[in-house]
Amino acid sequence: MQQNVGFIAMTMRFESAKPVFSEIKRMSHEKKLKPDNSLVGLLPAFVSLVLIAITAVTFGRLGVAWFGTFLFLGFTGFAFAAQRRSGSLTYIASMVYLLTVTLAFASIPGSLFGLRDRSFYRLFEILAIPSIATLLYLMFTRRARWRGRDILELAAAPVEDLGDGFTERPYPSGKADYSWDEILVFARFCGKYMISLPYIESERVCLVPIRMGREFGHLWNVSRNISKDTWVCFDSEGNVTVNISKDDYYLYRDDLSFDQLCTSLADLYVEFLDMYRRGETVRIIDRLNAVKAGFFS
Repeated sequence: MQQNVGFIAMTMRFESAKPVFSEIKRMSHEKKLKPDNSLVGLLPAFVSLVLIAITAVTFGRLGVAWFGTFLFLGFTGFAFAAQRRSGSLTYIASMVYLLTVTLAFASIPGSLFGLRDRSFYRLFEILAIPSIATLLYLMFTRRARWRGRDILELAAAPVEDLGDGFTERPYPSGKADYSWDEILVFARFCGKYMISLPYIESERVCLVPIRMGREFGHLWNVSRNISKDTWVCFDSEGNVTVNISKDDYYLYRDDLSFDQLCTSLADLYVEFLDMYRRGETVRIIDRLNAVKAGFFS
């Protein structure tokens, strides 16, 4: 009986949020997050260019060939690990590009397996062009970015009340109707499309919305403690629990009502789960794209 009452309450809350979410689809809503001017996502590329320049000055062309080979081989390994962790197809495209560049460096005469002629180098140089084009396409269509900032904007859209500020505690949001298998499949979908990174435990699934530039600590630290992160957890009994991190909360321009923000975040994920079960995955991506966050956000 209590489970039915909890689910009815969650459903009523979700139904009341529907008009607001529909409005977000049709028009650009007022941004409640502060502007994002961070370029942390470009840091690996910038550091790589600096190191290659230093290597070129110090060791010359062959030094760059050897250094570039092992540098991009390492990046390829990181992309492979990220793909295994998230299931995202974007990291497959990234891995192909990085592996192509690795082989191009390794094919320079005098490098790892470079021959006297430059035929292999030219081959991989040519192959790098479509792989770069694919990555650029994924970037400009917003498929090569984590959607954490979009999630935070959508969660804040229905919240109008101000509160006393951040509260450092998980928020029990009620119950939802789903099976364990359904939530597992939905979690894999969220990872594949970079909506949220799933943390799957024996009795619950936690979905962590990751902002761009913050993904590295999640993707390569499989034992990360997410207690201080933002997440929405679905347990095996149908309970939905929300946590919003201090860093994410203070990204908002105003001190929004913490309880309402947590409720809205839970409703958003329950709505996405419902869309996914109806086969409306395109609508989920459209909803996220409608936020129009910054290019590197």
